Amino acid sequence: MVEKIASKIQKGMKRGFIGMFILFILKNKHLHGYQIIKEIEKRSLGIWKPTVSTMYTILKNLKEKGLIKPVEGEELQEGKIIYKLTEKGLETLELLKLKQQEMRAALNSIISSTIGEEGEMLKLGEGHFPDRVSFFIKEEDMPIEKKIQMLKIHRSMIKEKIKYFDLELKNIEQKLQQLEDRKENEK
Repeated sequence: MVEKIASKIQKGMKRGFIGMFILFILKNKHLHGYQIIKEIEKRSLGIWKPTVSTMYTILKNLKEKGLIKPVEGEELQEGKIIYKLTEKGLETLELLKLKQQEMRAALNSIISSTIGEEGEMLKLGEGHFPDRVSFFIKEEDMPIEKKIQMLKIHRSMIKEKIKYFDLELKNIEQKLQQLEDRKENEK
């Protein structure tokens, strides 16, 4: 029963994420559904590939909401509809990006607040991050050039995250020092 509820919530979250991802992709390119699937697969470094039925259900929903529309006059590839972002879609994307940043900050705050609760520490490491490197190496049908490209992208993403965390750590250290100095001065 609990697994069923969690599964439904997870599916809803994925659909919402895919919708935002589609808007983000169509912001810069006009593509048909299969091309969008391939773009998602590429940007997720091959880890995630939405099904065709999921993709077309979400495209239909986005079209009905006026967030995307077929490209007029553009030649269809094998009868496939090529989509583009509408003005309403662009406004929605910008709002979703802000909401996503707010959610991420709230989640980080919640996670941070659990550190030290009941004597436990939030542990990061093995089991908390997917082993994407093994995934790339194990893919038998993936050409070696593709593996190299994907690992280089993954490496650069991790380097950017490290820069972000270094800056965040520096800010925390400064705040901590200020509070400790204030506490010392109050004595």
